[in-house]
Amino acid sequence: MIEKSPIIAVGVIVLLIIGFFAVRFFFIGKGQVDVRNDAAEAIVDGEMVVCRQRFVLGEIPPRAVKHISYRIDGEGDYAFRLRFASGRTVAKNVGYVTVGIDNNDSIAITNDDVVLERAEAQSRR
Repeated sequence: MIEKSPIIAVGVIVLLIIGFFAVRFFFIGKGQVDVRNDAAEAIVDGEMVVCRQRFVLGEIPPRAVKHISYRIDGEGDYAFRLRFASGRTVAKNVGYVTVGIDNNDSIAITNDDVVLERAEAQSRR
């Protein structure tokens, strides 16, 4: 006769594993953002933080675009800190991302501002 306790324990473990992957599928999204330097001078140093992920932007010449992919596992905005070749700095938070939504955004950096130009969000449900 087969004891039911080990079978139930295995069944519970299998359900927990399936539940973990289901939660990841439904609640962790994908994000992409194009960061374009529309300023008259190069960005020599900078960073962007989104969903607790930090991306070093490095040097971005005028009119150049940096493409960044990230995972959305929380809520928040795009936080920028930038330094230009002249030494000027710009810091600004723009946009909004949230779990369960995939984002494809476009952000322009001007001489004195960071502007969310296009925000495209698609629900994952």
